[in-house]
Parts: sequence; structure tokens; C-alpha cells
Amino acid sequence: MKSETKNQERRYFGLLGLDRLPSVIKVMNFCVSAVIGINLAFDSWYSHFYRGIPSYISPPFLPLIFAWPLCGIVIWLRLTGVRWLWCLIACGVILVGYYILQALTLAVAHFIS
Repeated sequence: MKSETKNQERRYFGLLGLDRLPSVIKVMNFCVSAVIGINLAFDSWYSHFYRGIPSYISPPFLPLIFAWPLCGIVIWLRLTGVRWLWCLIACGVILVGYYILQALTLAVAHFIS
């Protein structure tokens, strides 16, 4: 009986204890992280798609080029106390934002040329 009451009294506040942050700060953190993630993805992915993969990257490590912006943002959001569902939603926002940014870039490049 004592072990059950101890488990109920203990609450998990995240790895750094940042789950105690107000929800307004978490929403701001989510939005800023999504914008940074879109920019990181665009800088990383777009250049590799159109300039080619550098020869010093071996094929087993090739997926890391495309995964590091998403993984970095998920890790940051989890460390700051955002729930897993919202971290996965951030991944979707980053992917959609990247494709929108890529489409705009291609449209402007086509318009200029």
C-alpha cells in the first residue's frame, strides 16, 4: 500500500524538470522550434537534392542528412517538456513547411529564369 501512495505522490516533470513551464511558453517554444526546424531542413535537404550528395558521406549514413533536423527538434521539444504527440506534430509541420518553402523557391526560380 505504501508503494502505491509513493507512486501517486511522485510526478514526472521531464528530464530537466521543464514540464512545469506554463503552457504559453510551451506553445511559443513549439512555434519557434518548428520555424527553426523548417529552416534547418531547407538548408540541409534542399542543397543536397540540387547540388548532389558529397562524396565523403558513405551510403549507410545518408539517411542522417535527412533525419537530423527532425530528430534535433524532437529532442529539443522533449527536453523542454512538450508531449510526444506535439513533438510528432512538429515533425509533420516541419515536413509540410519544407515542401511549401521548396515549392515557393522553385516557383520564384522559374519566374526569374
